[in-house]
Amino acid sequence: MPAKLTELTEISTALGMLGIPDLHYGISNGAAQLIDVPESAWIGLAISVLDEKNFHIASIAFENGRAFLDSSQGLRGRTPKRISWKGPVNTPGQDLIPADLVIDYVYLVSCKYLSRNIINGSPSHVFEQQLSNRPTKRTSDWFQKVARVEHERLYECFAYELRGEINLPSKLPMLTSENKKELKKLKLKKWPGESSGLYLEFAQAVSENTVKLWQKSLPNLVDQERLLWRMLRMADVSYFLLGAKSISNPLRLRVATPWEWRKNYELKAFEVFSKKSGQPRVEWVAVVNDLRKKVSINLAGHVEIRWSHGKFCGSPEAKIYLDSPIDDIPGYYPLDYDIEQSSHYVQESGVRTSPTLNASSNQGVFKI
Repeated sequence: MPAKLTELTEISTALGMLGIPDLHYGISNGAAQLIDVPESAWIGLAISVLDEKNFHIASIAFENGRAFLDSSQGLRGRTPKRISWKGPVNTPGQDLIPADLVIDYVYLVSCKYLSRNIINGSPSHVFEQQLSNRPTKRTSDWFQKVARVEHERLYECFAYELRGEINLPSKLPMLTSENKKELKKLKLKKWPGESSGLYLEFAQAVSENTVKLWQKSLPNLVDQERLLWRMLRMADVSYFLLGAKSISNPLRLRVATPWEWRKNYELKAFEVFSKKSGQPRVEWVAVVNDLRKKVSINLAGHVEIRWSHGKFCGSPEAKIYLDSPIDDIPGYYPLDYDIEQSSHYVQESGVRTSPTLNASSNQGVFKI
């Protein structure tokens, strides 16, 4: 989601928690309870809501805030005295909880509107460190690590095909930061000439070799379970997720802690595999048993590996996406949903549902 729309939805969510008449009133008058929102942001919001589509998604955000104000698990009708907005800044700590809003120093709220991207990280952080620690130093070029020959062959062809537009060195190790700045200005959408075919070979090599490294870093079910918790942004403190799955479907969830997750769910398998794609990409599937309902749940997602600022510009990044519906995630509970009452009902009624499994690949499957 573009930065301006992110600001609009996060601040609109906060405004909804303040009991004010409507969204326009909040944006026009501001709110003393909102901390760290600069004047420039309020001006930007006033301009953004002139667009009908922006106003519609901002209205959903505002209603999400109102729902949280009234929620029995949230503010219970008590108007907060202080809402701190994180804004577009990098967290200096571990950032274990993706909180965009902190309400009265107690309630943590993450805002997620129209996005399936759940984590942006470096390939090394995802595939070697299992998201366990925030990287403290610059990592090596992942493409050189897992597909050096294909990477360098692709670059050489790429530089040759662009020889009439830009003067690039013939060998990848000779590429400088100034070359990258010039290359970025071209804003290339497609791979030129014969480099398009070599890119597909490169993408497949990166995907397959990344799968092998990821498997090696996750030798047992305990490691796989911890990685799943981190990918799903579960932390030692429960927090709330307010957002929208689509332009018309609000999302209001409470995210459980790993301790609570363990009481109600059990990871049975975690698989990673590659398949032919137009870019380096690794698929993942988790099979989870719901201990209360006696059913199995399949969660699916993928990780896209790409340059952060265009072809051969910036360091490779790993973007983790959730392909399953976000409100179907085990441990993501609808706002005001009482897990204990639900557990009691299932036990008393004897509800049973047949499990549905869908193993989607024979490549790189963990043997449990």
